[in-house]
Amino acid sequence: MDKTIEIPKLTILTKEQVYGDNKLNIFKVIDPKAAVSDTAILRGAYVSNYHVDNDSSLGGRTGYYWLQNSDRDGDVLSIGPDGDSDCLVRIRRSSGVRAALPYSSIQNLPHTIKTRPNGLEEITYGYYPGSATNKFIQRSLEDSYNAGDLTSIGTGCIFDGRKYDDYGEDFLPEKQEYFEYNGEIYARIRANSGFDDTYFTLSNEEKYKNGNYVWIKVEPIVWLKHPLDDIMISEKEIIAGVRFDKTIGGYNDDFNTTKLKWFLDNHLSKDILSLDKLKKDINKNNYSDDEIKTINNFIYLNENGKTLKKKKIIVKAKRKSNN
Repeated sequence: MDKTIEIPKLTILTKEQVYGDNKLNIFKVIDPKAAVSDTAILRGAYVSNYHVDNDSSLGGRTGYYWLQNSDRDGDVLSIGPDGDSDCLVRIRRSSGVRAALPYSSIQNLPHTIKTRPNGLEEITYGYYPGSATNKFIQRSLEDSYNAGDLTSIGTGCIFDGRKYDDYGEDFLPEKQEYFEYNGEIYARIRANSGFDDTYFTLSNEEKYKNGNYVWIKVEPIVWLKHPLDDIMISEKEIIAGVRFDKTIGGYNDDFNTTKLKWFLDNHLSKDILSLDKLKKDINKNNYSDDEIKTINNFIYLNENGKTLKKKKIIVKAKRKSNN
């Protein structure tokens, strides 16, 4: 029997989910501020000197992330580095994506779940470039890459290839290839940060500037959820460098028509399901021998609707003996 895996569509939080009487239960336990991933910093995210609670490391630094709502001037609400509400114009690329998703939509897809000491559920679902490797692995990967010893595994993710301050330019798909090295998956990402020509520091304590290539490990995405909520949210800002929309002002909470929602639907929702990793995880589960999981129409599109890439991947999952 053929089954089509419907890829769950990512979204972002609303102000009602973060603040007020009907906010998600998770925000009764933790502060709304979120740490910024190294990938997000490399793609233009603002990073502050504030930190998430109980994490004073460079990896715990916070930034801005978008909400779905507008403010009274037609700009977009966001959560600032200190966890308070703020607002940004729609064309900015410095605000990150803290993704949200109903847990019920991924229950038939590979994921893990465990409970943290504070009672929140920690879920891993999907894979994406996250943290910069240490300088020794950086050097080994770059040497192997330059020697032609690294081979792309045939999948990857899509970034907006525009410069971080190209506010008036439409989405430009930029493919990031994934490479395997000693059993791990990495991406070689060119720095396109908001630091202009000055150096900045990533979580590996190494300094970089725009134009440098940085090796980032492709890691499981960590999500957080309260047991009483269905909505789970990414622990960190996953990516930045994508405009919320293409005009200034005039936003009226119509999130489904925005360029950011288009990016989430057509790229990020699909990219986090790294195909090779997905196949490995499916094979760990107990499916019948004849059950086939199909990822159909894994399509990359640009803003004008032109198809860049289309794949049909069929994964056979073998039953593990329970005897």
